[in-house]
Amino acid sequence: MTTKSLISGLAMLALVCSAQRGVTAADNSQKKKPPAPATYTITQLDAGANVASSGQLISDNQVVAGNLQGGSLFAFAWSAQSGFVVLTLGGGGSLVSGISANGIVSGAADTPDGTEVLGFIWTAADGLVTIGDLGGGYTVPQSVNSRGVVIGDAITAAGPDHAFMWTEAGGMVDLDPTGLDDSAARFVTEDGSLIIGSIYSETGQRIFAWTKTTGLTDIGSLGRDMLPEIMNRQGALAGTVQREDGTEGTFFWSQANGLEDIGSLGGDEIRPTAMNDAGTIVGFGTTASGETHGFVWSKANGLVDLGTLGGDFSWASDINSSGLVTGYSKTARGHDHAIAWTADGGVIDLGTLGGSGSRGQFVTEAGAIIGISGVKGHQTHAFVWTEAGGMVEMPSLGPFEIVDAASGTGAFTGFTLDKKSNGLHAVLWAPTTQSPSVAPSSRGSR
Repeated sequence: MTTKSLISGLAMLALVCSAQRGVTAADNSQKKKPPAPATYTITQLDAGANVASSGQLISDNQVVAGNLQGGSLFAFAWSAQSGFVVLTLGGGGSLVSGISANGIVSGAADTPDGTEVLGFIWTAADGLVTIGDLGGGYTVPQSVNSRGVVIGDAITAAGPDHAFMWTEAGGMVDLDPTGLDDSAARFVTEDGSLIIGSIYSETGQRIFAWTKTTGLTDIGSLGRDMLPEIMNRQGALAGTVQREDGTEGTFFWSQANGLEDIGSLGGDEIRPTAMNDAGTIVGFGTTASGETHGFVWSKANGLVDLGTLGGDFSWASDINSSGLVTGYSKTARGHDHAIAWTADGGVIDLGTLGGSGSRGQFVTEAGAIIGISGVKGHQTHAFVWTEAGGMVEMPSLGPFEIVDAASGTGAFTGFTLDKKSNGLHAVLWAPTTQSPSVAPSSRGSR
């Protein structure tokens, strides 16, 4: 496996799973009061490092991980304790792949001679620690939980790429020791009792569930290719399926209820973007007329089209445990506006910060929505919206900023464009106080 293929594969994972993180369950049995607006600070994470970077993962204790931008790709981690740290084994590249709720970072890096790719974990206390392999000199973690259980894929001495689990006490464990097909573990629950991943065969991509009791078992199939996309804290799974008729579908799976196709909005594609602990899925799909609309699906209520703000497009990005959804929609004038959606109130236009467009990306348990918006002067800045305070512009370090990930405690990360050097710099927006508006989220890992 070459450095280029490692970087390409992990870069795609980082883009797909840009908000992968641990989550904390929340009690939604009582109706919460509208959250008060929170005040935030902004910190440039690579200050003084003379690099370009982008924050892509964030933990609940505000550890940030991401990748340097430029020629060779290298991973970095940042914490208040360690500062900005480039994660490398001295080879030609490295990338991060996951972060736990308590700030354990997983990733992979080339060795100095370029002959091996080794998986690693990093913490602010212990630094970078490699995790070994399955005999083939190639290990790529995909995720890590707060107990330090690492899962991913590694090449075996016999040749196939196999799903693995690693712990400090037990070392590397091949989850499919007799398997002839390639496999890769993708998600692990916080207690480590359930691991979800993929098996790649000539007949298509399948999904496995692994437990200590059952070992690796196939969850079943609804088509040719099944891809795991999101797992919530309860171990329920949402993903995509390539149906036999060529359409792209979304499925829901749990140990208790098995596998279910959630249906369609009338078109030939429907995909998930987030799921809460109740197993409610949000995403986007095409309609019979060819438009793209956001949706909400639950086992109790089925598939619901979110509609639009008068245009021909909407997208659902996130959902909290009370069923508040955020995303964005085109207006009748063709502008993208951030939205909030509830079953009782339908779609609500959140407006902008003065520019023509905005997008909602994350929602906290108490109903604060995090996203980006255009501002006057053709700039883009981050915002936090609450019912009590409306859309509030976040502190800024440049004319253009992007939010890539949000933690369960309301902090979020991304990058800012330096107007002097025209370079990208990883930043952290952190609430100055732990207000109700930044209570932990229950959305699943992606």
